[in-house]
Amino acid sequence: MRRRLVGILIVGLCGCVPGLAARRRKPSTSKPSAPLAWAYVRQPSVRLLKKPGDPKAVTGKLRRGQLAAILGTKLKNGTAWARLMAANPANLEELSGWVDSRLIEQFPSDRFPPDRKLLDSMGGAYLEDFVATHAVIARFLVPSAQGQPLLLGYVGSRALPQVRLQIFQPANGHWVAGPFLDFPYASMGTALQQMAVRDFPGTAGECLVATEAEPAGLGASLKTMTIRQVTPQGFRTVWQAPLEQTNFTYYPPRIHVLAPAAKNIGAPGTQTHGQVTFKMKGGGMVPVWSGQVGFYVVGRSAPVQTLKITKVCLWNGARFEPLE
Repeated sequence: MRRRLVGILIVGLCGCVPGLAARRRKPSTSKPSAPLAWAYVRQPSVRLLKKPGDPKAVTGKLRRGQLAAILGTKLKNGTAWARLMAANPANLEELSGWVDSRLIEQFPSDRFPPDRKLLDSMGGAYLEDFVATHAVIARFLVPSAQGQPLLLGYVGSRALPQVRLQIFQPANGHWVAGPFLDFPYASMGTALQQMAVRDFPGTAGECLVATEAEPAGLGASLKTMTIRQVTPQGFRTVWQAPLEQTNFTYYPPRIHVLAPAAKNIGAPGTQTHGQVTFKMKGGGMVPVWSGQVGFYVVGRSAPVQTLKITKVCLWNGARFEPLE
């Protein structure tokens, strides 16, 4: 009898003392509740802070065109702050933090649907409960010359072997799934890494700019920057160039520098590192590629020769000029 009374007292204490009850409670796996509003990033990028007004504690970065859920607000020293949550395209994991409300534009919470409704409109495997439960969507808003902006979702789920770049179009008060592109989903991250919406006035207009890891085979690697126009009809690649490219599939018996210089990019026995800037040229915004090609021989860990290259890639009316 005495043991039963002790057991009853312990159970009662666990229910009454908040600390004991909290330790017994399992962590919630449900997704966050509906946002208070939506934040749109129009600037090149904004930093997410762990605490309002603390620039030393940065939790992540959102780039131009990205949509984030506003989950809370706070006023500190006369400045309004918003707590944002979004998905990181590189790994489709949660990014959250505080941002100065003056750095974002806000849309009402009912302007865009919840993830589940977007997945339902995609159909197929995305209708399955297990897939939908583990799905993550990185959202971007792409202004359209044909009317209302397009909603772009980068959609991934642990239950699927691929990630999908999906266009959603407004129709009769709903967002309807349209054209899409599928990419492999590897354990080290997604195919598309940094993503941003960028305006190319006078040339390509509003485009999605992404760094992209591509399969290249044994002894080779390739990371590119790709610029895609996004329209209701689908995606159109208007430029692509390497940021990092290695081709050690075999080494030529002697160093042979090709002409023009850009032909050496990706040649056997070379390693290329490049970067891209953007400038106004010929009445419009264009990409400028600058980088270095290193030539290697068997048994040497450093290049025996290097070649520096810079090229302004002009707009030809349909796309930007390629490097070669």
